[in-house]
Amino acid sequence: MKTITEPVKQTPVIAEADVVVAGGGPAGVGAALSAARAGAKTVLVERYGSLGGLWTTGLVNPLFDHANKGGIIRELIGKLAERQAWRDDPVRPGFLTCFDIEPMKLLLDELLEAAGVDVLLHSWIADAVLGGDGSEIRGIVVESKSGHGAVLAKVVIDCTGDGDVAARAGAPFEKGRPEDGLMQPQTLMFRLSNCRFLQQGPDHLYGLMQEAARQLGTEVPPFTHPWIIPLPTPGDAVAQLVHVYGMDATDARQLSEACRAARREAMQVAELFRHVPELSEARLVSTAEQLGVRETRRVMGEYVVSLDDLLEGRRHDDGICLVSFPVDIHPLFPGEDDRSKRPRIQPYHVPYRSLVPRQIDQLLTAGRCISGTHEAHASYRVTGNCTAMGEAAGLAAAWCAAEGIAPRQVDGTALRRELQARGTVVD
Repeated sequence: MKTITEPVKQTPVIAEADVVVAGGGPAGVGAALSAARAGAKTVLVERYGSLGGLWTTGLVNPLFDHANKGGIIRELIGKLAERQAWRDDPVRPGFLTCFDIEPMKLLLDELLEAAGVDVLLHSWIADAVLGGDGSEIRGIVVESKSGHGAVLAKVVIDCTGDGDVAARAGAPFEKGRPEDGLMQPQTLMFRLSNCRFLQQGPDHLYGLMQEAARQLGTEVPPFTHPWIIPLPTPGDAVAQLVHVYGMDATDARQLSEACRAARREAMQVAELFRHVPELSEARLVSTAEQLGVRETRRVMGEYVVSLDDLLEGRRHDDGICLVSFPVDIHPLFPGEDDRSKRPRIQPYHVPYRSLVPRQIDQLLTAGRCISGTHEAHASYRVTGNCTAMGEAAGLAAAWCAAEGIAPRQVDGTALRRELQARGTVVD
């Protein structure tokens, strides 16, 4: 590969804090709120123009695996309900629970401002700042309209989803399934208006699409379990229909192609809807700004959550998040979708140790990039769990900053007890 030599330059320090949170999605919001409320001076860095990540820029509804949790996730749901921006599933209560996007954005702005979090939007994480022999992270480098700058902190929490900070710091990670590195497909959510359709089950919508495609002489998209999720605002819905296969979302060119392919398929699906009587009046309003990426890096930590944890329903003394969501591995190839082979799991703990990366000190992870196997990741990756993990990481980081210790020195049992006392961990 051809290279250039960049001149050595002094990088301005644009902020210093106890805790810096990289990424403002469900995990990052949980981490920043938790750290700030525990007394830590906290900075949150987010690449898009709003908080919420996949909830907002990704249009990802419903909010999965929230019913067994308290804390910040319960606070969010309560406040959304007060604003009439939360809706239970009218067909299967407790399943496709969802929220309106714009009220969620505003609510997150308000909560982080009230907690005193310094939020930097439109800021990309460019690198990790390492100290000493390179085994300790001391901050991150960001790029923004203001230019190149460093945010220094006593503890960094990687909530990027892709483990970008951890990877740049040199923490070990894995991607995809062991035999070939293949990762789950990406989905581009899209928003519909004038949609009154109430889906009765996964086969209901696909059957209607198949019939319309047969009459038109066209092909139906290969994902056989599509969903249309009605939002609280009457007539508004989001659709999970588009799958892009075989792409690595940590590669910018592949990610770019995945976005283009997903938009093309979304428009094709919207045109097909015009020929489905139950959806003929629905119109595509917008596609998500952010592609829904299910799987990329898994940062290897002090504990690796495995399929055995799920099958046995393992509980841990440092369990900081109870997970009930199934092993949801979407088909890795078009037309491959035998969900009858999903293993039956028992509710299990994500231990604090799986948030502590190996080799790099003063670093924590939260969200889908924590330490686990390909199969286990497919269960804990959903947003309700990400927020709970973030809340635990934020509290641990605040303790580290206050006591001058490393995350791997945190007493995970004491952390669990505190989260239980706060009503965050309710198992």
